[in-house]
Amino acid sequence: MIVGRLIGWVAFLAGAAVLVRDGLVWIDTKHWAPIALGQLWYELNRSSLNLVQAVTQRYIHPFLWDPIIVTILLCWAFALLMALGLLTPLAGAAMAGVMTVAFVTNHMRNGFFIFRPGEGYEYVLTLAVVSIAVGGLGGGRWSLDWAAGIFTGGWPQMILAAALGIGGGLAQLVVFWRPKAKATPSE
Repeated sequence: MIVGRLIGWVAFLAGAAVLVRDGLVWIDTKHWAPIALGQLWYELNRSSLNLVQAVTQRYIHPFLWDPIIVTILLCWAFALLMALGLLTPLAGAAMAGVMTVAFVTNHMRNGFFIFRPGEGYEYVLTLAVVSIAVGGLGGGRWSLDWAAGIFTGGWPQMILAAALGIGGGLAQLVVFWRPKAKATPSE
């Protein structure tokens, strides 16, 4: 149990440190561009990233590296690291909120399948559902949530993640989104 708590705290503190780094870059450049986990790993130790890729593709299975591990490495580093450590339902809700906004603003009008022109909503819907599921399942026994006895999983937690995520996404749309007016044909 102590090892699990230690890993949870390390993950959370690493996520907080990366968030501070992202905030400082934002202040410096006036552009919010959080660092991806893969980019962070590459900047810290590129040879170990290359080694893990080679071992995974050669000795385990190429499909495990791309698309599974590559998708994880493209996530924001601070969000992923903090989700491993603390408040997992809120992290799931945040991702579901982002996917709700993407669904409404861009993908809903293009149909279900992602290979259609303009990309359908299949992918963002899948990410939203998985994010809510992760929020409902919790961070597991090695997370700070488990160590503190909060958010240890269950239906109420999943409902919380869904309500906060979808509700937050819809609230953001109501406040900030102004759809483009359809052009009327000139006569």
